[in-house]
Amino acid sequence: MRKIFTSICLLLSLTLFGQFPVYTVETVPSPKDFAKGTASPTEVRNGYVSNPDGLLNQQGVEFINAQLDTLEITTGVQMAVVAVYSIGDVPASSFAVDLFNYWGIGDAEKNTGLLLLWVPSQRYVQITTGTGMEKYLTDADCGYILDEFLIPHFKDSCYSAGIIKAIWAVESYLDDPETRVELLTSFEKKTEPEWVWWLCWYITAMMIALIWLCYRSFVSVKRNEGESNDKAVERVQSLIGWMTFFTVLFPALYFLRKWAKGKETAIRKMPFNCENCGHEMQLLNESEEDQYLNAIQQAEEKVGSYDHDVWHCPQCQATKIYSYRLNTDYDRCAACGAVTMKLTSDTVLERATRYSSGRGCKLYTCANCGHITKSIYIIPKIVESSGSSGSGGSRSGGGSSSWGGGHSSGGGAGRSY
Repeated sequence: MRKIFTSICLLLSLTLFGQFPVYTVETVPSPKDFAKGTASPTEVRNGYVSNPDGLLNQQGVEFINAQLDTLEITTGVQMAVVAVYSIGDVPASSFAVDLFNYWGIGDAEKNTGLLLLWVPSQRYVQITTGTGMEKYLTDADCGYILDEFLIPHFKDSCYSAGIIKAIWAVESYLDDPETRVELLTSFEKKTEPEWVWWLCWYITAMMIALIWLCYRSFVSVKRNEGESNDKAVERVQSLIGWMTFFTVLFPALYFLRKWAKGKETAIRKMPFNCENCGHEMQLLNESEEDQYLNAIQQAEEKVGSYDHDVWHCPQCQATKIYSYRLNTDYDRCAACGAVTMKLTSDTVLERATRYSSGRGCKLYTCANCGHITKSIYIIPKIVESSGSSGSGGSRSGGGSSSWGGGHSSGGGAGRSY
């Protein structure tokens, strides 16, 4: 007789299937909105149960709502019950997680939320736990609650009773006084304070930088066989640039950078043999080298844009000049070709306003030949920052601001019946 009755109910459900909408995460009515009176008058108004298709009877919904209200008051655990006939082809297990996070069920800090989703069209029921509930209600516990308390009643078509029994079973897992105190207060963080992790990352990054820079220093801070002084110095300067960057982050690298700078100077002064006669060349001092430098090179040394080292062979009188860039504030002059042109003035010709852009003029003067270059540039309009905060405030979980803003990573269990 029971099988005949079940078959009749199933046929009736299939007949009425076209009357039920197919819900998405965004269209499932939030019970918190029901509580505010935003639902239609025909829908059950409560704070925890979403029953838009009327799958649960009025008396059952009121009792479930009262139980879940007591559960939140006594434990701080926020639990939602959702009964929708169809969600299409979307698996109920993934739908439950998406709905949980869309609404933000449970406390935002502690993530103590629960969701019980029932989808008759799939003959499936799912319990989804917030990340903070997994230590109190494991996946195995959720499966046990469904198998022992909910599914037997569902098989007898006693749906409200099955859900109520499942809620009572959840309460029994949280009945320990220490558990309730822990749930009602802020969790003690078992991990180290955040600054400890940042310090660990800082030290780790510093050690990696030190190891890499020390290795590169050992390999690169020297002049290779057959390599000219200027090429070796250029390579070392590139490494020093990395050291300068890391020294800003890790001041302890200052001493390694200082050592590398000393090596750079040593490489510049390292003697080499003359290409013509093979005799060792000598580095001339500042006063001796001027007779071998042209006017442009002497002008560059005077302003400090370049330093030119002159090497002289006492045997065959050959010379070799290596040039090293010192000050990047100077540009090459288009008139004389010397790197002695520098910005000497920056004048605002027309001030910018909120309605129009302005103009400015920069003058560059060559310290060698006196050539002046004028550069006109545009000053952008003044943009005033808006103090408005935009339309509407942020909402925890996305579905309703009355939930706590909790999150689930997919914990829980589901069962077919």
